Amino acid sequence: MDATVYPIFALCFICFQFSVKAQTVYFNVTEEQGSSYYIGNIAELAKLQIADTDLRFTLLSNGYPLATQFSLDETTSDLVTVESLDHDTLCAFDAICTLQLAVVAKSESTNDLFSIKVFINLKDINDNSPLFAEEFVSFELIEGTPVNTSLPLEGATDKDSGMFGVVKYGNIGRRALSSSNGHICGW
Repeated sequence: MDATVYPIFALCFICFQFSVKAQTVYFNVTEEQGSSYYIGNIAELAKLQIADTDLRFTLLSNGYPLATQFSLDETTSDLVTVESLDHDTLCAFDAICTLQLAVVAKSESTNDLFSIKVFINLKDINDNSPLFAEEFVSFELIEGTPVNTSLPLEGATDKDSGMFGVVKYGNIGRRALSSSNGHICGW
């Protein structure tokens, strides 16, 4: 018998032994909620019938490196964070940050398996100030410099992305922009 036939027989045997059902659930979470933050209940969103209490839930880690950021209760399927989730670290400069996990639920009495894909949309907040190379920048202008003259100003960086990143900055009259906190300071 050909060696390629054995995996096919094994797959067929598994399919006949277990009833495998696939589900997908989605969560929206705002970043920086801290550790032990309750995200939601996997079974509830997957609409699993948990009439019998023999369902056991497992958060898969192989192939899902972000699984270490989460904890899943094996009997209730409650999903919580292990530590605070930072959009700017997990999805640097991406406006949309979707984390993907996989959960398997197995019934001990019926051998049913549920494969559940979990997508977590991590919403960014404005939690970082722009950083400038210099704390203060001074310009000397000669008398008669036309209004609206452009002056070279070194760029700022901001770990936040999208609408919370650096959009626009500059000086206003006799004021300066402080890089330590991003506020305009009067002279």
